[in-house]
Amino acid sequence: MDWCLEGVQIPSASCSINPCTGPPHKASAGDKLGFGAALLGSRRSVLVEEITYVSKVRIVRERGPIRQATLPAEPSPVIFGTHDEVREHYGTAAGQYPDHATTLDYVVAAAAG
Repeated sequence: MDWCLEGVQIPSASCSINPCTGPPHKASAGDKLGFGAALLGSRRSVLVEEITYVSKVRIVRERGPIRQATLPAEPSPVIFGTHDEVREHYGTAAGQYPDHATTLDYVVAAAAG
């Protein structure tokens, strides 16, 4: 399966995630609806005045939990998979697929770094 994601927008002043359904909503500094709320499935769109970046990422599922992500500015695809406790959670046997960092590992590293 091949997924192309081009909708994650990083604005210069406030936050934006589209497409959301429902009436548009203009974000303000004191607004409780922010980037996290939009990511978690808010039904309101957050409008911005200027979009500074649109991330263009391609995800290809190879087999089982193994996926390749083509990311901007990276010369080679990044490989995602499972390992250790995550592999056990999904019920795959050790050695069934090669161990790779999970998408959660990358999210934690990005948030921490």
